[in-house]
Amino acid sequence: MKNILVIDNSTFLFSVALQKGDSIYQSYLYKKDVCENCISVLDGVFNLANLTSKDIDCFSLGLGPGSFTGLRVSLSLIKAFQLSNNKLLIGIPSFFAIAYQYALIDRPIVIIFDARKKDVIVNLEQEKLCNLEFFLKNHCNKDCIFAGESYKFAPAIKEVYPNAYIFSTTTYPEARYLLPEINIRLQAKQYLDINTIEPLYLHPD
Repeated sequence: MKNILVIDNSTFLFSVALQKGDSIYQSYLYKKDVCENCISVLDGVFNLANLTSKDIDCFSLGLGPGSFTGLRVSLSLIKAFQLSNNKLLIGIPSFFAIAYQYALIDRPIVIIFDARKKDVIVNLEQEKLCNLEFFLKNHCNKDCIFAGESYKFAPAIKEVYPNAYIFSTTTYPEARYLLPEINIRLQAKQYLDINTIEPLYLHPD
């Protein structure tokens, strides 16, 4: 079992998790305070686990989609750690951290986030930036469960699927929920290159 550090900063949370053996240590910070306090949050997690960055075998992060600035901050932090320690590097789309929370539900999970300008970020099998009405009519069905910020769009969803189940609160990505997928990719040796890794930015079709 490897020591893994993962950061997700794609939404309103700066979320950090550290896997040490069978234990997971975590912390998070609301975006408002990230620039001033992200290092102290990371130090706190290292202290909880009684480790330093030199003890980490794999540095990883949520690649987004999400906040442009937030993704650049987390990528810069992970790059700094990886370059200083020359360890493994893995990046995971942040929506994995949401989908994992509903992994036991035997129905399709649709994750929707508000992208402004009448577009939404959606996920059924992969992330897309598109018009909500088009997505609902062409990529969903009556069995789908809607998560993320779907409650913001409840009237539009109910117009297409009157009996749709929509979670009433926002589900944000948390770094700890990326760890199962990171471990899978570690076993498959699906590492990323520090020189080519990029956040997941989405543009309209």
